[in-house]
Amino acid sequence: MTKWSSQFSMRYLVLLLVTGLCFQASAAPPSQATEPKLSYSQQFQQDYFSALELDDKKDWLQLDSGEVIQGEVEELYQKALLFDSDELGDLTIDMKDIRRLRTAKRYQVNLRGLGVVMGRLMIDQDKVTIIGEHTHYTNKIDLISVYQVAEREADRWQNKAALSANIARGNTNTLEINGKILSERKTALSRTSASYLGVISASNSETTARNHRLTLSHDLYKFHDWFFRPLLADVYHAPLKNIRLQSQLASQVGYIVLEQDEIEWELAVGPSWQRTRFDEVDQGSSSTESSFGVSFSSRLEYDLSRDIEFNHDYQMTLTQRKVGGYQHHNLFNLAIDITDDLDLDIDFIWDYTQYPTADADGISPKKNDYRLAFGIGLDF
Repeated sequence: MTKWSSQFSMRYLVLLLVTGLCFQASAAPPSQATEPKLSYSQQFQQDYFSALELDDKKDWLQLDSGEVIQGEVEELYQKALLFDSDELGDLTIDMKDIRRLRTAKRYQVNLRGLGVVMGRLMIDQDKVTIIGEHTHYTNKIDLISVYQVAEREADRWQNKAALSANIARGNTNTLEINGKILSERKTALSRTSASYLGVISASNSETTARNHRLTLSHDLYKFHDWFFRPLLADVYHAPLKNIRLQSQLASQVGYIVLEQDEIEWELAVGPSWQRTRFDEVDQGSSSTESSFGVSFSSRLEYDLSRDIEFNHDYQMTLTQRKVGGYQHHNLFNLAIDITDDLDLDIDFIWDYTQYPTADADGISPKKNDYRLAFGIGLDF
């Protein structure tokens, strides 16, 4: 009996011990899965973006410095991004300084070797993703240009019109009216520009100026620094310079010399053909002459300050003497912001013809023609 009691006691103790261990295990809280531990820099970045409260209906970018800017992508060309910040206004940012970029809406993206695709643009370091009907993967170096997808044709155009007038009455009755219209259409593949300059002036009922110039050009973007201008057309009417109608057609290759925050400068050169119909000529002389030649163009835009912009457009043509020889058209413009849409426009125009053609009386017009105009410009 004693032996049986001893065995029973040992078994009872073992049973109590096992029961206690099972109870303790069941009472312990359930084990939780351990999340992968983030590094300090990863956790800091995650917390940083969580605290930004970015609007998912707006574009945003992150610079290499870590700064995040929210707003709208306006365009990208020549390795520079034009970004309209909600707080800072228009910014020009080098692509090499952008770490991340996200767009909320679709854009036209011109890619080297692929052409134009449409979609939302994502940039991470040097990697680029365009999410649209199909997803495209590429690198920063293959981005040629980016422009907004316009829903209406009118949205693709940027326009400016300027008008000035000078009126005097008394011993001398003078009236002078100057007009200017500039239009530009940009897409990811091309740029179309049109401009009109005109002046009409009279003094004591005698016409002293009646000049009109219309210029059209179309550029194609294929590379970061180079562009092709298959068409440059210029039409000029200046009867007091003995030019009834001067027409020029040219084709040029262009190069972007500078593309920085405050300055843009491009040059273009190529062959041209010019035809001039004179207003009057000597008896026995032809009233129409034409010649092949060389054309050269320069376009400079320089932001002197936040509210003041300087522009210089230069067109040069070198042709035979019978149509004028060396000729140039120079337009210097200073635009001072009055409001977001109104500018004070100051234009200095210098036209030059090396060999002007004499009229029926044998009188040759002057080689130089200068004009200074002050006006109000409207952007629309």
